[in-house]
Amino acid sequence: MHDESLLKVAKGAGIVFIGIAVGMLSAYITVLIIARFLGPKDYGLISLASAVTTIASTVVLIGMPEGVVRFISFYRGRGESRKIKGVIVSAIQIVLPLSIVASFTIFFFSDSISLIFKERELVPILRIFSVGIPFYVLFNIFNYAIGGFQEMKYVVLVRDIFQNIFRLLILVSVLILGWGIYGAAFAYTFAIICAPFVAFFYLNKIFPFWEKKTVLTKRELLSYSWPLMFAGMLGLVMGWIDTLMLGYFLTAKDVGIYRASLATARLLKIVPSSFISIFFPVVTELYSKGMHEEIKDTNYAVTKWIFMIVLPLVMLMVLFSDDVLNILYGSAYIRGAYAFCILTLSYFFISIMFPTGQIIKTVGEQN
Repeated sequence: MHDESLLKVAKGAGIVFIGIAVGMLSAYITVLIIARFLGPKDYGLISLASAVTTIASTVVLIGMPEGVVRFISFYRGRGESRKIKGVIVSAIQIVLPLSIVASFTIFFFSDSISLIFKERELVPILRIFSVGIPFYVLFNIFNYAIGGFQEMKYVVLVRDIFQNIFRLLILVSVLILGWGIYGAAFAYTFAIICAPFVAFFYLNKIFPFWEKKTVLTKRELLSYSWPLMFAGMLGLVMGWIDTLMLGYFLTAKDVGIYRASLATARLLKIVPSSFISIFFPVVTELYSKGMHEEIKDTNYAVTKWIFMIVLPLVMLMVLFSDDVLNILYGSAYIRGAYAFCILTLSYFFISIMFPTGQIIKTVGEQN
Protein backbone atom coordinates (compact mmCIF):
# COMPACT_ATOMS: atom_id res chain seq x y z
CA MET A 1 0.00 0.00 0.00
CA HIS A 2 2.97 2.29 0.72
CA ASP A 3 4.38 1.80 -2.78
CA GLU A 4 0.91 2.30 -4.25
CA SER A 5 0.54 5.64 -2.43
CA LEU A 6 3.97 6.83 -3.58
CA LEU A 7 3.15 5.80 -7.16
CA LYS A 8 -0.10 7.77 -6.99
CA VAL A 9 1.73 10.85 -5.66
CA ALA A 10 4.51 10.56 -8.25
CA LYS A 11 2.06 10.08 -11.13
CA GLY A 12 -0.08 12.99 -9.95
CA ALA A 13 3.00 15.15 -9.46
CA GLY A 14 4.15 14.46 -13.03
CA ILE A 15 0.79 15.50 -14.45
CA VAL A 16 0.67 18.59 -12.27
CA PHE A 17 4.28 19.52 -13.08
CA ILE A 18 3.58 19.59 -16.82
CA GLY A 19 0.42 21.64 -16.30
CA ILE A 20 2.04 24.06 -13.89
CA ALA A 21 5.04 24.45 -16.21
CA VAL A 22 2.73 25.39 -19.09
CA GLY A 23 0.69 27.65 -16.83
CA MET A 24 3.72 29.35 -15.31
CA LEU A 25 5.19 29.94 -18.76
CA SER A 26 1.95 31.60 -19.86
CA ALA A 27 1.77 33.63 -16.65
CA TYR A 28 5.38 34.66 -17.04
CA ILE A 29 4.87 35.78 -20.62
CA THR A 30 1.93 37.85 -19.35
CA VAL A 31 4.17 39.53 -16.76
CA LEU A 32 6.94 40.04 -19.30
CA ILE A 33 4.55 41.74 -21.72
CA ILE A 34 3.26 44.10 -19.02
CA ALA A 35 6.75 44.79 -17.68
CA ARG A 36 8.37 45.42 -21.04
CA PHE A 37 5.57 47.18 -22.93
CA LEU A 38 3.88 49.10 -20.12
CA GLY A 39 6.86 49.61 -17.79
CA PRO A 40 7.64 49.10 -14.07
CA LYS A 41 5.08 51.66 -12.87
CA ASP A 42 2.09 50.07 -14.60
CA TYR A 43 3.27 46.64 -13.49
CA GLY A 44 3.48 48.05 -9.96
CA LEU A 45 -0.11 49.35 -10.14
CA ILE A 46 -1.34 45.96 -11.33
CA SER A 47 0.57 44.34 -8.45
CA LEU A 48 -0.94 46.69 -5.85
CA ALA A 49 -4.47 46.06 -7.13
CA SER A 50 -3.80 42.35 -7.12
CA ALA A 51 -2.48 42.57 -3.54
CA VAL A 52 -5.58 44.33 -2.23
CA THR A 53 -8.07 41.99 -3.94
CA THR A 54 -6.09 38.85 -3.08
CA ILE A 55 -6.06 39.81 0.59
CA ALA A 56 -9.81 40.45 0.50
CA SER A 57 -10.44 37.13 -1.27
CA THR A 58 -8.33 35.16 1.22
CA VAL A 59 -10.14 36.71 4.17
CA VAL A 60 -13.62 35.88 2.83
CA LEU A 61 -12.57 32.34 1.91
CA ILE A 62 -11.81 31.76 5.65
CA GLY A 63 -9.70 28.69 4.90
CA MET A 64 -12.62 26.99 3.14
CA PRO A 65 -10.79 25.54 0.08
CA GLU A 66 -8.51 23.34 2.20
CA GLY A 67 -11.49 22.29 4.29
CA VAL A 68 -13.28 21.30 1.08
CA VAL A 69 -10.35 19.12 -0.02
CA ARG A 70 -10.05 17.51 3.39
CA PHE A 71 -13.72 16.61 3.86
CA ILE A 72 -14.32 15.50 0.28
CA SER A 73 -11.32 13.17 0.52
CA PHE A 74 -12.53 11.96 3.92
CA TYR A 75 -16.14 11.31 2.89
CA ARG A 76 -15.01 9.82 -0.40
CA GLY A 77 -12.98 7.27 1.57
CA ARG A 78 -16.16 6.38 3.44
CA GLY A 79 -18.41 6.43 0.36
CA GLU A 80 -20.74 9.15 1.69
CA SER A 81 -21.70 10.98 -1.52
CA ARG A 82 -24.50 13.06 0.03
CA LYS A 83 -22.05 14.62 2.47
CA ILE A 84 -19.59 15.25 -0.37
CA LYS A 85 -22.16 17.43 -2.13
CA GLY A 86 -23.02 18.97 1.23
CA VAL A 87 -19.42 20.09 1.68
CA ILE A 88 -19.46 21.94 -1.65
CA VAL A 89 -22.89 23.53 -1.14
CA SER A 90 -22.07 24.51 2.46
CA ALA A 91 -18.81 26.16 1.40
CA ILE A 92 -20.58 28.22 -1.27
CA GLN A 93 -23.34 29.29 1.10
CA ILE A 94 -20.76 30.50 3.61
CA VAL A 95 -18.23 32.34 1.43
CA LEU A 96 -20.17 33.67 -1.57
CA PRO A 97 -22.13 36.35 0.39
CA LEU A 98 -18.90 37.45 2.07
CA SER A 99 -17.16 37.78 -1.30
CA ILE A 100 -19.95 39.96 -2.70
CA VAL A 101 -19.66 42.30 0.29
CA ALA A 102 -15.88 42.48 -0.20
CA SER A 103 -16.28 43.23 -3.90
CA PHE A 104 -18.67 46.14 -3.31
CA THR A 105 -16.51 47.48 -0.46
CA ILE A 106 -13.36 47.67 -2.56
CA PHE A 107 -15.24 49.08 -5.56
CA PHE A 108 -16.86 51.95 -3.66
CA PHE A 109 -13.88 52.69 -1.39
CA SER A 110 -11.21 52.49 -4.10
CA ASP A 111 -10.54 56.25 -3.77
CA SER A 112 -9.67 55.88 -0.09
CA ILE A 113 -7.51 52.82 -0.75
CA SER A 114 -5.59 54.60 -3.50
CA LEU A 115 -4.79 57.48 -1.13
CA ILE A 116 -2.90 55.04 1.10
CA PHE A 117 -0.47 54.38 -1.74
CA LYS A 118 -0.54 57.97 -3.05
CA GLU A 119 -1.42 56.67 -6.52
CA ARG A 120 -4.60 58.15 -8.02
CA GLU A 121 -4.11 55.98 -11.11
CA LEU A 122 -4.83 52.97 -8.90
CA VAL A 123 -8.58 53.78 -8.53
CA PRO A 124 -9.89 52.40 -11.88
CA ILE A 125 -7.54 49.41 -11.67
CA LEU A 126 -8.88 48.51 -8.23
CA ARG A 127 -12.47 48.77 -9.44
CA ILE A 128 -11.82 46.45 -12.36
CA PHE A 129 -10.09 43.90 -10.12
CA SER A 130 -12.82 44.07 -7.44
CA VAL A 131 -15.44 42.71 -9.87
CA GLY A 132 -13.59 39.38 -9.98
CA ILE A 133 -13.62 38.62 -6.23
CA PRO A 134 -16.87 36.54 -6.08
CA PHE A 135 -15.81 34.59 -9.18
CA TYR A 136 -12.36 33.97 -7.68
CA VAL A 137 -14.00 32.58 -4.54
CA LEU A 138 -16.29 30.24 -6.51
CA PHE A 139 -13.37 29.11 -8.64
CA ASN A 140 -11.40 28.14 -5.51
CA ILE A 141 -14.27 26.12 -4.08
CA PHE A 142 -14.91 24.22 -7.32
CA ASN A 143 -11.26 23.62 -8.16
CA TYR A 144 -10.33 22.45 -4.67
CA ALA A 145 -13.36 20.16 -4.76
CA ILE A 146 -11.96 18.58 -7.92
CA GLY A 147 -8.66 18.15 -6.06
CA GLY A 148 -10.53 16.31 -3.30
CA PHE A 149 -11.48 13.68 -5.92
CA GLN A 150 -7.76 13.44 -6.85
CA GLU A 151 -8.53 14.37 -10.47
CA MET A 152 -5.42 16.48 -10.85
CA LYS A 153 -5.59 16.64 -14.63
CA TYR A 154 -8.73 18.76 -14.36
CA VAL A 155 -7.31 20.92 -11.57
CA VAL A 156 -4.27 21.65 -13.69
CA LEU A 157 -6.32 22.18 -16.85
CA VAL A 158 -8.46 24.89 -15.24
CA ARG A 159 -6.12 26.46 -12.68
CA ASP A 160 -2.89 26.53 -14.62
CA ILE A 161 -3.52 26.03 -18.31
CA PHE A 162 -6.93 27.55 -19.07
CA GLN A 163 -6.74 30.57 -16.78
CA ASN A 164 -3.18 31.59 -17.65
CA ILE A 165 -3.37 30.97 -21.39
CA PHE A 166 -6.79 32.61 -21.66
CA ARG A 167 -5.53 35.65 -19.73
CA LEU A 168 -2.50 35.88 -22.00
CA LEU A 169 -4.64 35.78 -25.13
CA ILE A 170 -6.98 38.47 -23.78
CA LEU A 171 -3.99 40.60 -22.75
CA VAL A 172 -2.39 40.46 -26.20
CA SER A 173 -5.72 41.31 -27.82
CA VAL A 174 -6.47 44.35 -25.65
CA LEU A 175 -2.93 45.69 -25.93
CA ILE A 176 -3.17 45.49 -29.70
CA LEU A 177 -6.37 47.50 -29.40
CA GLY A 178 -4.42 50.10 -27.40
CA TRP A 179 -6.19 49.66 -24.05
CA GLY A 180 -2.92 49.85 -22.10
CA ILE A 181 -3.00 49.21 -18.35
CA TYR A 182 -6.81 49.09 -18.32
CA GLY A 183 -6.66 46.29 -20.84
CA ALA A 184 -4.18 44.42 -18.63
CA ALA A 185 -6.53 44.78 -15.63
CA PHE A 186 -9.44 43.61 -17.77
CA ALA A 187 -7.47 40.56 -18.94
CA TYR A 188 -6.78 39.49 -15.35
CA THR A 189 -10.39 40.00 -14.27
CA PHE A 190 -12.11 38.44 -17.27
CA ALA A 191 -9.97 35.29 -16.95
CA ILE A 192 -11.06 35.01 -13.31
CA ILE A 193 -14.72 35.53 -14.21
CA CYS A 194 -14.65 32.65 -16.71
CA ALA A 195 -12.64 30.22 -14.54
CA PRO A 196 -15.39 29.02 -12.12
CA PHE A 197 -17.69 28.06 -15.01
CA VAL A 198 -14.99 25.88 -16.53
CA ALA A 199 -14.13 24.41 -13.12
CA PHE A 200 -17.76 23.53 -12.39
CA PHE A 201 -18.06 21.84 -15.78
CA TYR A 202 -15.29 19.40 -14.87
CA LEU A 203 -16.52 19.01 -11.28
CA ASN A 204 -19.94 17.99 -12.58
CA LYS A 205 -18.25 15.60 -14.99
CA ILE A 206 -16.56 13.59 -12.23
CA PHE A 207 -19.31 14.07 -9.63
CA PRO A 208 -22.77 14.54 -11.24
CA PHE A 209 -23.71 17.44 -9.01
CA TRP A 210 -27.42 17.76 -9.78
CA GLU A 211 -28.07 14.03 -9.38
CA LYS A 212 -26.90 13.90 -5.76
CA LYS A 213 -28.87 14.60 -2.60
CA THR A 214 -27.38 17.00 -0.09
CA VAL A 215 -26.47 16.68 3.57
CA LEU A 216 -25.13 20.07 4.65
CA THR A 217 -21.95 20.08 6.74
CA LYS A 218 -21.63 23.77 7.57
CA ARG A 219 -20.74 23.39 11.24
CA GLU A 220 -17.92 20.87 10.89
CA LEU A 221 -16.63 22.49 7.70
CA LEU A 222 -16.54 25.93 9.29
CA SER A 223 -15.05 24.54 12.52
CA TYR A 224 -12.19 22.95 10.57
CA SER A 225 -11.65 25.77 8.08
CA TRP A 226 -11.79 29.04 9.97
CA PRO A 227 -8.51 28.49 11.92
CA LEU A 228 -6.83 28.03 8.55
CA MET A 229 -7.86 31.60 7.71
CA PHE A 230 -5.24 32.81 10.17
CA ALA A 231 -2.61 30.63 8.51
CA GLY A 232 -3.76 32.10 5.21
CA MET A 233 -3.48 35.60 6.63
CA LEU A 234 0.05 34.82 7.82
CA GLY A 235 0.83 33.69 4.30
CA LEU A 236 -0.54 36.97 3.00
CA VAL A 237 1.68 38.88 5.41
CA MET A 238 4.66 36.99 4.00
CA GLY A 239 3.52 37.29 0.41
CA TRP A 240 2.03 40.78 0.18
CA ILE A 241 3.07 43.02 3.08
CA ASP A 242 6.37 43.77 1.35
CA THR A 243 4.53 44.90 -1.76
CA LEU A 244 2.06 47.01 0.22
CA MET A 245 4.82 48.63 2.30
CA LEU A 246 6.84 49.47 -0.81
CA GLY A 247 3.72 50.97 -2.33
CA TYR A 248 3.16 53.06 0.79
CA PHE A 249 6.73 54.28 1.37
CA LEU A 250 8.14 54.30 -2.18
CA THR A 251 6.56 54.34 -5.66
CA ALA A 252 4.63 52.06 -7.99
CA LYS A 253 7.78 51.78 -10.11
CA ASP A 254 9.72 50.38 -7.15
CA VAL A 255 6.89 47.94 -6.56
CA GLY A 256 7.14 46.78 -10.17
CA ILE A 257 10.90 46.15 -9.92
CA TYR A 258 10.53 44.27 -6.65
CA ARG A 259 7.59 42.20 -7.87
CA ALA A 260 9.65 41.05 -10.86
CA SER A 261 12.23 39.60 -8.44
CA LEU A 262 9.55 38.05 -6.27
CA ALA A 263 7.71 36.48 -9.21
CA THR A 264 10.95 34.92 -10.45
CA ALA A 265 11.85 33.48 -7.04
CA ARG A 266 8.36 32.01 -6.78
CA LEU A 267 9.11 29.79 -9.75
CA LEU A 268 10.60 27.42 -7.17
CA LYS A 269 7.08 26.71 -5.88
CA ILE A 270 6.36 24.80 -9.07
CA VAL A 271 8.10 21.77 -7.58
CA PRO A 272 6.37 21.45 -4.17
CA SER A 273 3.04 22.53 -5.65
CA SER A 274 3.30 19.68 -8.14
CA PHE A 275 3.52 17.19 -5.28
CA ILE A 276 1.25 18.80 -2.71
CA SER A 277 -1.81 19.03 -4.96
CA ILE A 278 -2.06 15.22 -4.95
CA PHE A 279 -0.13 14.56 -1.71
CA PHE A 280 -2.78 16.14 0.54
CA PRO A 281 -5.80 14.10 -0.65
CA VAL A 282 -3.69 10.90 -0.77
CA VAL A 283 -2.48 11.19 2.85
CA THR A 284 -5.97 12.26 3.98
CA GLU A 285 -7.39 9.05 2.52
CA LEU A 286 -4.63 7.05 4.25
CA TYR A 287 -5.42 8.82 7.51
CA SER A 288 -9.14 7.97 7.24
CA LYS A 289 -8.07 4.29 7.05
CA GLY A 290 -5.68 4.59 10.02
CA MET A 291 -2.55 3.89 7.96
CA HIS A 292 -0.14 6.09 9.93
CA GLU A 293 3.13 4.37 8.99
CA GLU A 294 2.31 4.75 5.30
CA ILE A 295 1.71 8.47 5.87
CA LYS A 296 5.12 8.85 7.54
CA ASP A 297 6.95 6.99 4.77
CA THR A 298 5.14 8.93 2.04
CA ASN A 299 5.96 12.23 3.74
CA TYR A 300 9.66 11.34 4.01
CA ALA A 301 9.94 10.28 0.38
CA VAL A 302 8.12 13.34 -1.03
CA THR A 303 10.20 15.76 1.08
CA LYS A 304 13.40 14.14 -0.23
CA TRP A 305 12.19 14.40 -3.84
CA ILE A 306 11.41 18.09 -3.45
CA PHE A 307 14.82 18.82 -1.89
CA MET A 308 16.76 17.05 -4.65
CA ILE A 309 14.90 18.89 -7.42
CA VAL A 310 14.86 22.38 -5.89
CA LEU A 311 18.48 22.67 -4.66
CA PRO A 312 20.14 22.88 -8.13
CA LEU A 313 17.62 25.50 -9.24
CA VAL A 314 18.36 27.61 -6.16
CA MET A 315 22.10 27.54 -6.82
CA LEU A 316 21.58 28.60 -10.43
CA MET A 317 19.26 31.49 -9.54
CA VAL A 318 21.48 32.86 -6.77
CA LEU A 319 24.79 32.64 -8.66
CA PHE A 320 23.40 34.28 -11.82
CA SER A 321 20.76 36.59 -10.34
CA ASP A 322 21.63 39.64 -12.47
CA ASP A 323 21.58 37.65 -15.69
CA VAL A 324 18.29 35.94 -14.84
CA LEU A 325 16.49 39.25 -14.22
CA ASN A 326 18.05 40.94 -17.24
CA ILE A 327 17.04 38.13 -19.59
CA LEU A 328 13.51 37.89 -18.27
CA TYR A 329 12.60 41.54 -17.66
CA GLY A 330 15.28 43.83 -19.02
CA SER A 331 18.04 45.98 -17.53
CA ALA A 332 15.64 48.24 -15.61
CA TYR A 333 14.89 45.34 -13.25
CA ILE A 334 18.49 44.39 -12.34
CA ARG A 335 18.16 46.68 -9.29
CA GLY A 336 16.17 43.89 -7.68
CA ALA A 337 19.00 41.32 -7.84
CA TYR A 338 19.88 41.36 -4.11
CA ALA A 339 16.24 41.01 -3.14
CA PHE A 340 15.98 38.20 -5.68
CA CYS A 341 18.78 36.24 -3.96
CA ILE A 342 17.17 36.61 -0.52
CA LEU A 343 13.73 35.63 -1.81
CA THR A 344 15.13 32.62 -3.65
CA LEU A 345 16.68 31.23 -0.46
CA SER A 346 13.44 31.87 1.40
CA TYR A 347 11.38 29.92 -1.13
CA PHE A 348 13.89 27.09 -0.93
CA PHE A 349 13.09 26.56 2.76
CA ILE A 350 9.36 27.05 2.17
CA SER A 351 9.45 24.38 -0.54
CA ILE A 352 11.03 21.64 1.54
CA MET A 353 8.63 22.32 4.46
CA PHE A 354 5.47 22.04 2.33
CA PRO A 355 4.71 18.34 3.00
CA THR A 356 5.04 18.71 6.78
CA GLY A 357 2.44 21.47 6.83
CA GLN A 358 0.00 19.30 4.92
CA ILE A 359 0.46 16.42 7.38
CA ILE A 360 -0.46 18.71 10.29
CA LYS A 361 -3.68 19.71 8.51
CA THR A 362 -4.48 16.11 7.61
CA VAL A 363 -4.47 14.87 11.22
CA GLY A 364 -6.80 17.71 12.27
CA GLU A 365 -4.18 19.76 14.16
CA GLN A 366 -4.56 22.80 11.93
CA ASN A 367 -4.83 25.09 15.00
